[in-house]
Amino acid sequence: MHTKIPARILVVEDDENLGYLLRENFAGIGVQAIICTSGQEAMQTMRTDEFDLFILDLMLPDMSGFDLAERIRKHLPEKPFLFLTAVKQDTQKFTGYELGAEDYITKPFSFKELEYKVKVILRRHQLNTEQTGLIEVDDLRFDIEDRLLEIGSHTFKLTRREADLLKLFLSRLHIYVTRKEVLEKLWERDDIYTARSMDVYIVRLRKMIANSQSLCIENLYGSGHRITRCKNHEENDAPPEKQESLIP
Repeated sequence: MHTKIPARILVVEDDENLGYLLRENFAGIGVQAIICTSGQEAMQTMRTDEFDLFILDLMLPDMSGFDLAERIRKHLPEKPFLFLTAVKQDTQKFTGYELGAEDYITKPFSFKELEYKVKVILRRHQLNTEQTGLIEVDDLRFDIEDRLLEIGSHTFKLTRREADLLKLFLSRLHIYVTRKEVLEKLWERDDIYTARSMDVYIVRLRKMIANSQSLCIENLYGSGHRITRCKNHEENDAPPEKQESLIP
């Protein structure tokens, strides 16, 4: 009989009372939360322990949550994080999404809301880490496990979100994937913030795939996006409806 190992979360929050409440509430749903009250304490803890998710307050006493997120991305690029913040400006949120944040929780908040978002992130991250394999199309080679994209002589290390998008598009090669479907499959929500975040990642992928000699990302208003062969290679395409999924 195997015992399920509980998820472990590092919460970086300088409000000790809130930190205590979060730790107790997470314990109630079977999640172990370690609380740090500063960025430096969090970095020291990360050097000696393993976590499945990071929850970062934006306003820390020694650094901003954005600075801490950048360090997490540098040293633990495969790990997801989200922000806790009392700030409601859109520009702040877009900055966080561009850093790779999974989501934002705006104070004050209900623990049920946080619990839902944490469970979604942990479930998606577990599925992503279990999926391995290699996808090759023309001069594109995508290593799912290592999130490495090779196009000709160019190699890119993808973020988790970029890899998720690429897997989805390649699994539907030549077929348009609607914006609504992308948001529901990868973000599990559809609002203006996540839509703009998605646009940022699509632009990044489009720039990478522009290095291909044959492939490109096409946008059709009202239909969504697809990876397909560029127009000067269409004569070699099989009809879209006969294309098979590249991911089992």
